[in-house]
Amino acid sequence: MNANAIQKLRPYAFALSLTLVATLIDWFLQHALPASNLALIYMAAVIITSVYTATGPALLSAFSSFLVFNFFFTEPRGTFLISSREDALTAGFLVMIALLVGPLAARRTRLLTDLAQERMEKETELLRSSLLSSVSHDFRTPLTAMIGATTTLMEMGDTLSREQKRELLESVLSEAERLNNYTQNLLDMTRLGRGDLRLERSWVSIEEIINVTLKRIRPLAENHQLDVNMAPSLPLLRVHPALIEQAIFNVLHNSLKFSPAGSTVRLSCHESRTVPGRVLVVEISDEGPGIEVSERENVFRMFHTAEKGDRRVAGSGLGLAICKGMIGAHGGSVEIADAVHGTGCLVRISIPVADQNENSQVG
Repeated sequence: MNANAIQKLRPYAFALSLTLVATLIDWFLQHALPASNLALIYMAAVIITSVYTATGPALLSAFSSFLVFNFFFTEPRGTFLISSREDALTAGFLVMIALLVGPLAARRTRLLTDLAQERMEKETELLRSSLLSSVSHDFRTPLTAMIGATTTLMEMGDTLSREQKRELLESVLSEAERLNNYTQNLLDMTRLGRGDLRLERSWVSIEEIINVTLKRIRPLAENHQLDVNMAPSLPLLRVHPALIEQAIFNVLHNSLKFSPAGSTVRLSCHESRTVPGRVLVVEISDEGPGIEVSERENVFRMFHTAEKGDRRVAGSGLGLAICKGMIGAHGGSVEIADAVHGTGCLVRISIPVADQNENSQVG
């Protein structure tokens, strides 16, 4: 029997199961309650079946309930003979409930489905509009700067000093790196949204991941100080190294964007023991304006930025959302707390530490 056939039979199995449950309840209560009250338990089974399935299973519940009720709990017992008008009315009521409640429940279900579909379509359209708005803004800004710098080099190259040319080229490189970050974040978010993010785990040290991340982030931190503090003898992680690296990079990049020039961004790493098990904790703090408590959950939503208006720093609003998705895919967590140095923000990334004797592949 294929899966579709099994799926179609499940509501009918549900109906018969409720009839069996009602019979067991009546069997234990038959000496304490009159037969008319025992019939109410079967009516409840028919109503539940009607609400949660469709008319077909509800009718099956009605007929099977009456037959079992008539066989076991009405006189003469042990036969299907209908000897009284009350028994016939009971059968009629059960069928009527199935015929009336079933379509009403089906209509309600369709209404709820339509409302959910409409809400999903509105959210999808809003997400599409936000994406187009964010992409057009975040791509246009660096592209405009790159076009301006290259145009200046082409039209005024002979009159510019070597230092001025180098400054313009550095501007082009910086904006190209911004574009690369935006593109990477969009690709990662697309993979997360489609469920295509596959974890190709391997054993790796957090020191190696941090070193690669720092090498990527240092060109963007020329106006800041980076303070790195790694605890000794940290355990190996069984993770997808590139994803953990990207998650940490996104948080560092975010801290640099919102921190004033000359300030310090701190990264520390230590092991912690929790109730579920050991975790490796990476904490990144800055000296920026910080994030209000009411905003700390919102910043993990796509396209959300904590700063608004003139104070808004250019960005797609995807960095922390992607970070949370990537760490969450590893069974970890990301949370925001107050910075330990008074001002700014602290982002705490917790990554589970796997047993190094584990041999199974986790994908």
